[in-house]
Amino acid sequence: MTFLDPSARDLFPDWEAQARDLTAYLRHAAAHYPDDQELHALIGELSVHSRDFVRIWSAHPVSDCLPSVRAYRHPQVGSMTLHEEVVRLTDDPGVRIIFSGAREGTPSAERLRLLASLG
Repeated sequence: MTFLDPSARDLFPDWEAQARDLTAYLRHAAAHYPDDQELHALIGELSVHSRDFVRIWSAHPVSDCLPSVRAYRHPQVGSMTLHEEVVRLTDDPGVRIIFSGAREGTPSAERLRLLASLG
């Protein structure tokens, strides 16, 4: 989505940082799972359809998924700052679950509640 859906540039106020982080995660995963055909097919698809992906990929960023703070600009509820926590499964270290949430009492928490009520 970040590279192939034009609306992603509106969703992520710092699109470049988001794209760089995702590319770094993909490169990290590709190094750890060199025989994963689906992963390599995804990298191939992004390489064919996104000049931005090619540009960032060629810089060779590498990083694992880490806890972070991300800014979002949602079309229905506005700007939010969400804190992401990453949980790795003991039985399958290649699987990560990312939880996103806002600090209680912040405008982001209110907007996240509003977003949940829209669903």
